[in-house]
Amino acid sequence: MEQQPAGRRVVEDRGPAAGGLPARGVPGVGAQERGHDDVPARRRQPLQVPVVSPCPAGACPGAPPTTITTEVKTHVIAAACDVADNCGTFDAQVLVAPIMVDVTPPESYNQFDPITKTNLVYARDNLSGVPSTPVTPASAPAWWTRDDDEDNDEDDRVPDNSPAELRVYTIADAAGNIELLTEKVHADGNEVHVGVVGFLYTTGCPLKCDSKPGIVPSGTTKKFEWSANKDGSLKTLDQNMTIGRGQSRTHVKASYDATKNLTTIHSDAKNPSRVTLPGLVLMRLATDAGGVVIEYTNPATGTTVVFRPY
Repeated sequence: MEQQPAGRRVVEDRGPAAGGLPARGVPGVGAQERGHDDVPARRRQPLQVPVVSPCPAGACPGAPPTTITTEVKTHVIAAACDVADNCGTFDAQVLVAPIMVDVTPPESYNQFDPITKTNLVYARDNLSGVPSTPVTPASAPAWWTRDDDEDNDEDDRVPDNSPAELRVYTIADAAGNIELLTEKVHADGNEVHVGVVGFLYTTGCPLKCDSKPGIVPSGTTKKFEWSANKDGSLKTLDQNMTIGRGQSRTHVKASYDATKNLTTIHSDAKNPSRVTLPGLVLMRLATDAGGVVIEYTNPATGTTVVFRPY
């Protein structure tokens, strides 16, 4: 038999005399059954039938890689074949885990801690995830100046050149995206003042790092002032949070009274509001998509109330 090109299956035209079936629709073979001896040699050429490879699209050797770019958990089932068309299917979710694409940096928020009586920073991330514990900063001595003050009454301001601490928080998610948050903290007795210096997002490392600074209006601060019972529990707590200065300022104040077990929240933001809620409600100053916002969670409804700057 003549040698045929690779990848083609050879099927001979075998008539009944040779133990085969008539090859219908083949030139030179009519409805009448005839054996090889009845067919001229030039018409007894083998039929060439293409062999369809069983490897799925994209699984054959040399196929280009498949790139996943959607920012979400993806269930990947991969098929792979060798040159002999031996194929196998692999479920990445079973063998490893769902494939997570995450190129969005994490965010952070500040919140007063009633136990330690200080300002704590936490991370938040909706994709690959971050630790739930407070972020430990790197710190260095600093001084509080007039530029660090909020745009409130003169009585609320810290004297110039008061001792302070510069704190840098590194917030990293499981995909390696980072937010660097820098704050200046002045603590004195039953008061803590915190000025937000700035924050920086970094994504794409280590292959191609891309950094982008966030926008923090001048005068963005937090002030916590409290009184305590003999057992150390809170008696009162005032939380003042401010974004910006002047007419564009967003200011929210929350006052807690343990005797009444109520928190009254007053805002002089774009849409002024005043609400009294049960229990101790803690305010948060958070980074959000390159900016800063003030927020709290309503204990009665579980919804988050957000105050954005003008």
